[in-house]
Amino acid sequence: MFEVLVCMERDEAGEGQMAEEVLARFQALVQENGLTEQVAVQPAPSLGLRGADGVTVQIGANLYTSVTPDNADYVFREYVLHIFPGQGKDDVG
Repeated sequence: MFEVLVCMERDEAGEGQMAEEVLARFQALVQENGLTEQVAVQPAPSLGLRGADGVTVQIGANLYTSVTPDNADYVFREYVLHIFPGQGKDDVG
């Protein structure tokens, strides 16, 4: 199964709430695109790299920083959906 990990490390700037929103959005996108058998979205305590204005998400072996609820659809489409050709909705994000 392909893994997407969302860093849940909290800081004083409220990044924990943003991480919860990004996690929920990625989980919803997996379901909306019929990928529940192929993709697992999980929280991670720390991914060792902090984004300046968002959270860090590990997609496969790659880390992406500054992921926010506003750009989660784009990140999902560009870095998750392309791995599963012929799957997913055409109008994500």
